[in-house]
Amino acid sequence: MTELRDEKFQLRLTKQEKAKADRMALGLGMSLSAIFRSVIYRNFSILEIPDVNLRTYLKLGRISNNINQIAKVLNYHQKVNTSIPYEFLFDLKEQIANLSTQINQVRSQLIHDSKTD
Repeated sequence: MTELRDEKFQLRLTKQEKAKADRMALGLGMSLSAIFRSVIYRNFSILEIPDVNLRTYLKLGRISNNINQIAKVLNYHQKVNTSIPYEFLFDLKEQIANLSTQINQVRSQLIHDSKTD
C-alpha cells in the first residue's frame, strides 16, 4: 500500500526560478513534487537543461505527434482499401517509422547531453 502524501512543503522561488522549474518539469514529464522527491530519495541529480534543448525537445515532440496522426490516417485508408496504392502506403509507413525513431533518439540525446555538460 502506498503511503498517503498529506504533508505540504512550501518553497520560495523567484518568478524566473519558478518558470525554469516548470520548464524542467515539462521537459522531463514530471511534476515538481516528483522532481523534488527524486532529488531527495534517489540522489538523482537533475542538472539544468539549456532552453534551446528544451524548446527543440518539445518541438520534436509535436512533430512526432503529427507524424503519428498521419500514420493513423494511412492505417485507416489501408484497412478500408481506398485508392491509395498499397506499395505507397507501405513505403510511407516505413519512412514514418524511421523518422519517428530518429526524432525520439534526438529528443533523448538533447535531454541526456545537456545533463553531462
